[in-house]
Amino acid sequence: MQGYTRMSMVFGSFEKRLTGARLAENLNRADRTTTFAIAHGDHLREEEIQLSGTLSLPYAMVGAFIVGCLAAAISWGVVWPMMGVWLPWAALVGFALATAPFGALAGAVAGAAECRTRLSRLAERTESASRTLVTADIPHGRIGRTMRAFTAAGGSEVAVV
Repeated sequence: MQGYTRMSMVFGSFEKRLTGARLAENLNRADRTTTFAIAHGDHLREEEIQLSGTLSLPYAMVGAFIVGCLAAAISWGVVWPMMGVWLPWAALVGFALATAPFGALAGAVAGAAECRTRLSRLAERTESASRTLVTADIPHGRIGRTMRAFTAAGGSEVAVV
């Protein structure tokens, strides 16, 4: 079984479409198994951008923790006293674990939207300047090398999510 590879998204803006397309092609050719690069041209093709470079996983973990703790606290401080029932502490843990998936789902959705918002702002600036946006999903360990490739190819506003 193959292990989990943390992915990140590098993106940048290019003055010439051909330069951006060439960079995307070279990145894809260099590592066909883990790299997914796209030159977006005249508009951002959001349906082709992977979620791997988003903040979904960390936001999901934080969301699960917060919602689980809040649900347990509300049940212990409000619901149980109103009902006149005091359950053992183990019930609080069970209640927190039962509600944590709802927080994880909400956190994952919020984390995915974070990247899209930032990328959409760059896409709008790129479109208005008649430039080409290039995005690349890469393993986290190759961020530096990929950013150098973007810069060497003439990319501007190069960033990582």
